[in-house]
Amino acid sequence: MADTQITPWNEINVDEDISEADQSASNDLSTTTPVGRLLCTVVECDAVEKSFKNYSCYAANLKMQIDSILKIEQPIIDNGKPVKRNGEVIMKVQDIPENKIQEFNSLFAGRFVFDDVNLFSPSEKEAMKKRRLFVAKKLRLISPNATKIKTSVW
Repeated sequence: MADTQITPWNEINVDEDISEADQSASNDLSTTTPVGRLLCTVVECDAVEKSFKNYSCYAANLKMQIDSILKIEQPIIDNGKPVKRNGEVIMKVQDIPENKIQEFNSLFAGRFVFDDVNLFSPSEKEAMKKRRLFVAKKLRLISPNATKIKTSVW
């Protein structure tokens, strides 16, 4: 597996010019991946190599298609106005109001989201294992009582 090369920030120049139109477009929910609870179908899963500082491992690279939105990050509203902290609107994952479910699904259903799930490595941290087990159970690759995850299930 290839090592990850680290480059000092002072050697990188990827400055970007941002127009007012770019700023405005970044506020449009329809162009972003939603944050929240999504009902998805895994449409593709490939094995990819991942390199970290102390070890390397394989990961299941998941491509998932959004079927529907169950909860989504939205502004917290109080007395009809968004709640702000330090001038910024506070966002929180919340239930979608009944009258907006169709609107959110029309914006996001059919889009793709991607995730990597690192497979077992003896050098991994406990959090990596917990996340892998969580995802494997959510995808029903293993039962809650499983004692082994075979590579082939991914």
